[in-house]
Amino acid sequence: MGGGQRLLRLVGYAQALTLMLRAETLTPPDLAALGLVTQVAPEGEALAAAQHLAQQIATEDSAAVQSIKALLQAGLTRPYESALAAERGLFPPLWIGKTHKQSTQAFLARQTSKS
Repeated sequence: MGGGQRLLRLVGYAQALTLMLRAETLTPPDLAALGLVTQVAPEGEALAAAQHLAQQIATEDSAAVQSIKALLQAGLTRPYESALAAERGLFPPLWIGKTHKQSTQAFLARQTSKS
């Protein structure tokens, strides 16, 4: 239960209304065009694609990944102002953390080498 409410939040009123009233079967490219999936893998390659995505995410700073997930969940479940407050609380610690400092230094080094 709740699929209609989730669809409404994901695609907006007009798209949700059209999709629900037509009740058509959607293809993977249709789902991608609506933003309901972010990647379409060739048939038989879904597991490999999911594992590749998981490996990419696993290389990121775990605190940043957790904060991103938390802020998006807050945006779905809280009023706008409350979600903004949650976001403001999540990110300052990341900006002063070791990973951000290292990333900034690496970026600046690349920019300097380009000049």
